[in-house]
Amino acid sequence: MPLVGEVPVQIFQALPYVLTCILLAGLIGSANAPKAGGVPYVKER
Repeated sequence: MPLVGEVPVQIFQALPYVLTCILLAGLIGSANAPKAGGVPYVKER
């Protein structure tokens, strides 16, 4: 690749994993907890 120079091939091999981690980290912030979170469960008879 011009303008980049010598780049190890391992960087290109790891790129999909790095992008996946970044994508998942961005989506975790938009997750919502369940409405019943923290409410004790009471079994009905």
